Amino acid sequence: MLEQGNKEEETILSQVHIQEQMYSEEADRQEKTFFRLQNCILLLGVLITMLAAFQAFAKQMTWSLAFSVGNVKINLPYILLVALTSLLTLLIAGINRFNPGNKWVRMRTASEAFKREMF
Repeated sequence: MLEQGNKEEETILSQVHIQEQMYSEEADRQEKTFFRLQNCILLLGVLITMLAAFQAFAKQMTWSLAFSVGNVKINLPYILLVALTSLLTLLIAGINRFNPGNKWVRMRTASEAFKREMF
């Protein structure tokens, strides 16, 4: 009878350990995603600022950064600014919508709770 009780405890502990590992792995994945997105947002912000400063400098120097394709004049720095700003907006919206930072904290908290209960 006691041997059966020990086996049940071992299976419950192994199931809890497996669950804790799943939460821990998911927390690690969410953490990496969160920091990757934060770094992309930071780098894009710096790049956009540098591009805007360059465009303002080129305008002061009266440099023509536009080129013509047929009858259409294309201002490449302006197009890049609009595209990168749109990309930055999408990244910020994505990070707010999917919220990997909060998911990471919740998963880590659950993982640590499982560890606490196991011991």
